Amino acid sequence: MTALKPYLRIMGRYWRRLLLGAALMFATTAAAVGLLALSGWFITATAVTAVLLGAGAAVAFDIYVPGAGIRFFALARTVSRYFERLYNHDTVLRLLSLLRRNVYAGLTRLDAATLGRLRSAEVLNRLTADIDALDELYLRGLLPPLVAVVAVLTLTGGLALFHPALGLLAGGILLGGLLVAGLISAARAARSSREAVQAMTELRVRVLDLVQGLAEHR
Repeated sequence: MTALKPYLRIMGRYWRRLLLGAALMFATTAAAVGLLALSGWFITATAVTAVLLGAGAAVAFDIYVPGAGIRFFALARTVSRYFERLYNHDTVLRLLSLLRRNVYAGLTRLDAATLGRLRSAEVLNRLTADIDALDELYLRGLLPPLVAVVAVLTLTGGLALFHPALGLLAGGILLGGLLVAGLISAARAARSSREAVQAMTELRVRVLDLVQGLAEHR
């Protein structure tokens, strides 16, 4: 987290855009949950109605209101997803642009002795690969878990209104599963990320050394 402090400070400048992006992602998630819940209920209700009709019971089932709800949630999920992707990617590009300018300004303030200890490939890696790696930090590392926790708490509260014990049980299971899945994913990704960064740095060093050494062979 210490290495991410400069990026997190820059994110603080765009907190309004970040909150709006989180709201759009939550709207997408809510529409997806609503679509899944209403579709499941509709299929179950249709099956129960068919069984009752087969048993000779006089029942009536309105298919138009649930059908309209399903179409609404499907359309809302598509529209909110589109604007969420568009808006959040624009925010991330602004963050990376500002961060890249700050890094470049920091490099220009270094004295010749400090710059002499840095290899060209290392400086290039800082300006390109290291900053580009932050492209997914907000979109995949910070925002989805936050929205998932809010969605689980909202779902838990909704269930608790009808059955408190069931709501707490469902919330505990979902939050526990979210925590376990997050820890496992982080542990698996940490090692592969370090290896990828190290391999990319070594590749850049070798390529630049090769290009710079071509002049000596002429």
